[in-house]
Amino acid sequence: MGRSIHVAVAILCVFSWISVAVAGEIIVTQSTDVTSKDVPLKFELEKTVWDGQMVHIWGKVSDAGSTKYETVRVVFTAKDASGKFLGRRTWFVDPSDIGPGQVGYIEDKFVDCDGQKPSKIEYSVVAGE
Repeated sequence: MGRSIHVAVAILCVFSWISVAVAGEIIVTQSTDVTSKDVPLKFELEKTVWDGQMVHIWGKVSDAGSTKYETVRVVFTAKDASGKFLGRRTWFVDPSDIGPGQVGYIEDKFVDCDGQKPSKIEYSVVAGE
């Protein structure tokens, strides 16, 4: 009887920790808003860091197709849990010209959110002037 109570308490503690960790994460998704500058390049998030004022982002953009794209940028839009706009920033990838099989990086770029931690970051990969 005592052992089953300890197991139940341990399981409850683990589930409590998991729900807190998930609740504190920033969800990063591709934007459903499409513009004429959007390109079919893949963005992969590597990490986000919230510093109390802004969210810092690391990731990479890769070209699995057969087209070369110039002046590639990633547009990041931060939103709160209700979908309210908190901030937007556009950053060039490095290198900014990406051809078939190549990769461009986003390293420690940020979106200023005026001290409000976003629940969601939406991104779009765009190219051209």
